[in-house]
Amino acid sequence: MKTWRVRDRKLLYSTPRITLYRETVELPDGRIVDDYEQFDMKDFAIIFAQTADGRVICERQYKHGLRKETLTLPGGQIEDGEDPLVAAQRELLEETGYSSGDWRSLGRFKTHANQGGATVYYFGARQCRLTAAPASGDLEDIQVELFPVPAMAAAVKAGEFGVVADLAAIMLATMTDS
Repeated sequence: MKTWRVRDRKLLYSTPRITLYRETVELPDGRIVDDYEQFDMKDFAIIFAQTADGRVICERQYKHGLRKETLTLPGGQIEDGEDPLVAAQRELLEETGYSSGDWRSLGRFKTHANQGGATVYYFGARQCRLTAAPASGDLEDIQVELFPVPAMAAAVKAGEFGVVADLAAIMLATMTDS
């Protein structure tokens, strides 16, 4: 399979949260596209975390991109130079007060196939136990809720999860557990 060749790249906009570029790309057949936008965002981790009795640790919170309250899984931004697993462990503890000694990678994926975005790192954590009070210190107002795995499907079908990255984590975790 032939790849596209980037002939030029111009920075259009940059903040600590998002960077936008305009590229000139050459397609394999020689055509030139002068206005192909790309964007970069901070990478992040999402955790499918389960307590010793198998309940999944979820968060109910307002998400401004959705403009509503939704269920999510724990997770958050990976700081510059931070290992993704370390970030996942930190985010789980900060947001929920839970920690685990049983971690596994569920994969990593780009958020947008054509325009770039961020890389999301998925992790599973088992045998989670409450070890501290939640202290995210973020813009978030989080209510931690525990769900048996079968109830997750009902919550998804009822539209309680509004972010596709969380749905992917649920699918990856339940797919690898079977």
